Amino acid sequence: MFRFDPSLQGQAIVPRVLNQRAPNAQQTLRGRGLGFRVAGFVNTNNQGLHNRVARQSPGPNARVRQGTVVSVTLFTAQQGSVTVPNVLNQTLGVAQSALLRQGLRFRVAGSVNTGNRGQTNRVARQSPGPNARVGRGTVVGLTLYRFAQAPPPRGAVVVPSVINQPLGRAQQVITRSGLRFRVAGTVNTTNRNFNGRVARQNPPRGRRVSRGTVVTLTLFRFAQAPPPQGAVVVPSVINQPLGSAQQALTRSGLRFRVAGTVNTTNRNFNGRVARQNPPRGRRVSRGTVVTLTLYRFAQAPPPQGAVVVPSVVNQPIQNAIRILRQAGLRPGSAAFVPSRDPNRNLRVRTQSPRAGARINRGGRVDLVVFFHSP
Repeated sequence: MFRFDPSLQGQAIVPRVLNQRAPNAQQTLRGRGLGFRVAGFVNTNNQGLHNRVARQSPGPNARVRQGTVVSVTLFTAQQGSVTVPNVLNQTLGVAQSALLRQGLRFRVAGSVNTGNRGQTNRVARQSPGPNARVGRGTVVGLTLYRFAQAPPPRGAVVVPSVINQPLGRAQQVITRSGLRFRVAGTVNTTNRNFNGRVARQNPPRGRRVSRGTVVTLTLFRFAQAPPPQGAVVVPSVINQPLGSAQQALTRSGLRFRVAGTVNTTNRNFNGRVARQNPPRGRRVSRGTVVTLTLYRFAQAPPPQGAVVVPSVVNQPIQNAIRILRQAGLRPGSAAFVPSRDPNRNLRVRTQSPRAGARINRGGRVDLVVFFHSP
């Protein structure tokens, strides 16, 4: 029987949990005020040792603080050999599915940096490697890519924005940043206030470049648009009833025609103008035909075969997939987020659509899943 020792106040002696089954070992440790986590697995051909403790750290009889986490390594029995699939460059979700289909398990062993944002959370390395023959239930260690922005060149500066600034002001801003500039050309504008201002710049603002880089500028040039003879300004008739739109266009010396309809679920918009061409403010010749598209009320049909999305939050991933399929839905994409809690490993954190939503039978439900990352 364990006796209280005053000298051990706030401390505990680590009990021996070797060869105990994982649940029993966890219960024993918690009874001494200690934590428990599975640090890894070792293969064995002895089925009787499956899921029993092979190693523990700290070891038996070690004196530690209350609450210390004891890491254990479990035996896992090999039940026939399988071939390790190639999961390199696969997303974590795809890699997990491929390994589970072969009767294998996985753990995220670490990460390596990449400057390619598209490789983020894809598999960079795996151990054992592709096509290796291992026992069923073997843990495959995965190393993932992690995006890391490439360091800017030495002496780099950030290109400032000079869009819409007068040329003189743009020159001052660029020069103060340690850059040079040149004017490459002009583009026409009918707005006199933009004449001589910067229309485009290359490189764009925010780009990190070497000091002394040349920023190419394109300037606005005012060019008066010749109005058509007998021109009038097209009024806006958007959202007006057809009768009111007809009166407004006729008063402006314009004609109209109805070109078609677009559906709306708002009964108040039925018969009103949805689109017009030419748009309001355009100067056109008197007598020009303005084409109108009207709203038409159409009741939105309820989705056929709609089902209620079940809740799979906090469910193990395999249970979540089974629950969704039983509801007539498909598991969608799976994103993985790290968790230090081993009890949350491969459990669903969030789902989309949320529980209780009604979607078509066969619809996809996307999941965000925890994975244990100490």
